[in-house]
Amino acid sequence: MTRLTAILLLVAVPTMTRPVALPSVKWTAMAPSAGAAIGGVVMVQLRGVISPGGWIYSSNQKPGGPFATQVIVASGQPFRLAGRIASSAPKAKFDSTLKLPVETLEQEAVFLVPVKIDAGAGVGRRTVRIEVRYEVCDERVCLPAHAETVTATVVVIR
Repeated sequence: MTRLTAILLLVAVPTMTRPVALPSVKWTAMAPSAGAAIGGVVMVQLRGVISPGGWIYSSNQKPGGPFATQVIVASGQPFRLAGRIASSAPKAKFDSTLKLPVETLEQEAVFLVPVKIDAGAGVGRRTVRIEVRYEVCDERVCLPAHAETVTATVVVIR
């Protein structure tokens, strides 16, 4: 092997074996630090930071196309959805691959989730579980839709 061939292999091989990063979303949830009483409603902010070049589809995405993002208050806890969920404004565009109009959220997705505190919550610091179901894509790939559970701490007062 010549010296030039060895140098080229040292440079080329590591770049050929690097894994390609898949699109992703990092989800967090936060409730206001001020407490809310049993029977009251607290606004939980669900925030997704989307990897560069990636997107998710809005919760208003029309049926018959890609998977619309869904946000729900998980069952089996003393919390429930108390109204309409607001979200950051989507970007409307025509998807030439799907051949239909789509609504996407890029870089960041924010959802404001009104959560009612049921009587079984008790007083003190409590954890509310929010489920988000979504499909994340970039120019190369769309990953299958899946669900993640995110938690926030809610202070329940008298």
